[in-house]
Amino acid sequence: MLEYVGQRRIRAVSALDGSFVDEWTSDQDVTRVITGQYDWTNDHVWLGDLRGSGLFRYRRDDGPATGQLRSPDIGPAAAWRSVRMAGNGIHLRIEGRHTQEPRTEDHNGGNWVEVLQDSLPAGGVIDLTGIDATQYRYLRLVARIDSAAGLLAQWGADFAHASDLEVADVVVDAGTILVAVRNRGLGLSAPASAHLLTKSGHVLATGQIGAVAAGDTALVHFVEPPEAATQALRVWLATGDADADPTNDRADVPHTSPFERVVFRTWPQGQRLHNGDGVAAGQAILVQAAGRGRIALHVDGVPTTADSSWLEAAGARAVLRLAAGRRRLEAQLLAADGATHGAELRLKVAAVLTLRNALAVPNPVGRDGTRFTCYVSGACQVTVEIYSVGGRRIRRLDPVDTDGGFVVLPWDGRDGDGQPLATGSYLYVIHARSEGNAPGDHNSARRGVVVVAP
Repeated sequence: MLEYVGQRRIRAVSALDGSFVDEWTSDQDVTRVITGQYDWTNDHVWLGDLRGSGLFRYRRDDGPATGQLRSPDIGPAAAWRSVRMAGNGIHLRIEGRHTQEPRTEDHNGGNWVEVLQDSLPAGGVIDLTGIDATQYRYLRLVARIDSAAGLLAQWGADFAHASDLEVADVVVDAGTILVAVRNRGLGLSAPASAHLLTKSGHVLATGQIGAVAAGDTALVHFVEPPEAATQALRVWLATGDADADPTNDRADVPHTSPFERVVFRTWPQGQRLHNGDGVAAGQAILVQAAGRGRIALHVDGVPTTADSSWLEAAGARAVLRLAAGRRRLEAQLLAADGATHGAELRLKVAAVLTLRNALAVPNPVGRDGTRFTCYVSGACQVTVEIYSVGGRRIRRLDPVDTDGGFVVLPWDGRDGDGQPLATGSYLYVIHARSEGNAPGDHNSARRGVVVVAP
């Protein structure tokens, strides 16, 4: 909601897409940007001022006497058990879908099909064991209330979580194929296998993956086979149990070439750098070349001398530092046999501390919590604060000291008193701070929204 100074005019816009909702006049001559959340436990609406510290509580309007409530998506499930509901005067419809095989679309444009209809039985428990989870990985509940006496007080679903392993990334690095496998499900995954195969289906190698916790990533290493020079390769996951989304179980291996024999890392931290990454001005960058020879460097097209260079058993090495700005670093290995191999890296070199790529994974947050991740350009201290949409801080995570690069801060989904949060949307702010003489130049923050699932 927006209040206009001097006009006493209030305009309400949707928090989802910013579209116009309603407009009216007010008796307050102030300007505010207000958002809120319904507290169903205390039957109040909390409104917070996003541009100040104001927090207001209102009783909920009685609302319509009848209507329809739709739950968030439930799943993915390996097996369905039951739904528990408390209330009266409710007619329940259960709809299902499968991510790989969309069903008949409903009027809201979703791929949902009705799988069960029932009035709320005595005891409030509806058996779901007859619903095939291999056909319907996801369910949602649609409760219809036909009278003012009807009430839906609470609901919950009991099911066995399905694993959802995905091939998150495939990188070819100095003759090794690195496969990142992430668990996108809500529970611990069963052991699985990763196959390296040609696109014609010939399996070249297999790597084993142990149980992976929700939101975590496992790495599988393959030594690049000789066939990689002439054949297109693919990685395919063979999951140990029912998989929620088989479409993310495979990925193509990037085409291998001599160009990939030169890689860039932060020094001495050793984090791999990719195009578009950010580093602090003065951060040492290590150039690794697979092979013996001399490394020639260019920055923004201008020949540059390395701060230091040497030879190791694995090949040539060079270290340099870049000035602030957007930089294009080119490195070429001039081998003793006359062969040349090169690579190019585009970086954002920041004179001040920067924080980018702030994410919460998984989001929505399940029973096992989530992990806040971000990328910082230099040494700093990182922490996360979680707020209600009304602006009240409910948790501050313990700070983490880092030398720069990717940072991970786990959150168990609880408030500062150790209590689980109610289902709904919350705001988070990731702060990065470093010591220095100019505080404004040594702080960075990123904001986002995280959803706590039932």
